[in-house]
Amino acid sequence: FVHRKLRAQRWDASTATWVRDPKAKTKARKRPDEAERLLTANVVSVLGKTKAKDVTRRQVVELLDDIVDRPAPVLANRVYALMKQCFDWAAAKD
Repeated sequence: FVHRKLRAQRWDASTATWVRDPKAKTKARKRPDEAERLLTANVVSVLGKTKAKDVTRRQVVELLDDIVDRPAPVLANRVYALMKQCFDWAAAKD
């Protein structure tokens, strides 16, 4: 089962770029560079080289709590939404 939203883009190995599916019903992300920056600064910097399958719920909660404690609760919500998209996509792809 692949959720329709998850097929909006696919990785094209020959060009090494993301290619948008012309039949996709979802809108393209307006600022993909901003999403990458948020994930790099707030998730990758904390979890480092931890494999996605080894990330625990506790680690995610602590990561988000640390962001809220900065205080940056809106940023925590945005990071959570991006992480959820990433993990949902990964789960759909096995």
